[in-house]
Amino acid sequence: MRYLQSRPYQFVIHRDAKKDLDDLFEKHKALAAEILVFFEGLQNEQRSLDRLTSRGYCQYEPLAFDVDEWQETRRKKYNLWRIKPHWSASASSYRIIYAFDPKQYHYYVLAIVHRDFNYETKNPRVEQILRIYDSLDIPRV
Repeated sequence: MRYLQSRPYQFVIHRDAKKDLDDLFEKHKALAAEILVFFEGLQNEQRSLDRLTSRGYCQYEPLAFDVDEWQETRRKKYNLWRIKPHWSASASSYRIIYAFDPKQYHYYVLAIVHRDFNYETKNPRVEQILRIYDSLDIPRV
């Protein structure tokens, strides 16, 4: 019996997240470069992309990180997640916020935020992330 291979995932960095990365380049050039290398690595690693919606997933090589759902938005049916980098002390100070579109097999990086980020849905930055999510027509789960 032959099995059809599922279509490949796409990894897209939204323009707002690109702005976050540009801002980070101004403050912490080396860290921003590490995050960019991380993104490039993910774009070429289908097995890792497959795991980005596995709650509690941890990867240890080549760059360590873990994955979790954004619980408060999940209750409102958003398919939002965060990556917590572990490959350096400076990287562990940031979180990568992303959405998954299961119809298109696309991951969208929506923001790169400091770990002290306020995840409450009334936070203006969170409202902005939710607007971006809706503008991308990502289905709610």
